Amino acid sequence: MGATSPADAQSAGFLIARGATGPRGPQPSDGEPPRRLASSVLTASSVLTAAVRAVDAVREAVGPRAWDGLVHRGCSVGARGAGPAAAPLLLRAERGGWELLRAQVVVDGRLVTHELARLVGEAPVPAASAPPCQEVPEGARTWFLRARDVVDWAAWSGDRNAVHRVPGAARAAGLAVGEGAVVAHGMCLAAIALGLRGAEPRGVRLRFLAPCAVTGDAVVPLWWEETTGLLRSPQGPHLRLLARGA
Repeated sequence: MGATSPADAQSAGFLIARGATGPRGPQPSDGEPPRRLASSVLTASSVLTAAVRAVDAVREAVGPRAWDGLVHRGCSVGARGAGPAAAPLLLRAERGGWELLRAQVVVDGRLVTHELARLVGEAPVPAASAPPCQEVPEGARTWFLRARDVVDWAAWSGDRNAVHRVPGAARAAGLAVGEGAVVAHGMCLAAIALGLRGAEPRGVRLRFLAPCAVTGDAVVPLWWEETTGLLRSPQGPHLRLLARGA
């Protein structure tokens, strides 16, 4: 599948649907319903649905104030058979100027683990490095990400962490991005990776390698690299996906 144009994102394998429902049911919108990024993947992928619902449960357990500033480090979703749903188990530690949070929750019979972190103390904020400006490989399966997609994902999922909405918040949270950038949700990147990859795995392990920064009207091409299991952009690799049972 070749790279798509921003005007024809549907050819990347995503059905952009209007009026899709979020983890808590239909979401209100102002006037025109927003674009629903990768909604067909969310409908078809029980793995991703479990991961997104688990984020919702963890966010409720942590609380909205404590949720702001948390950054996603990784996620794993097991195969079905984990037993009945259970409240999130939260494990905390501190290392190198970061508070580390490991959250485990059973959703739809799957054990889901999310790994998050928060900058604390006087740990230095890394400088935003210049992107390598790698071009989209010929024939790569590609999705073109816009700031509007990040806004829509926040509205759909209910994840309104400031790092995804407020320019400068991601940098203040310790991420190596510019002052005017927001960053895409980890689950949004996971939806794109699973959609571009194609086959539905029985389980998945995700490692978020670097934030995907979106600034103003910029369009960020994201492509799937089959040989390495990486989701990349001109900024570099963002996510490594290890499928289980696929």
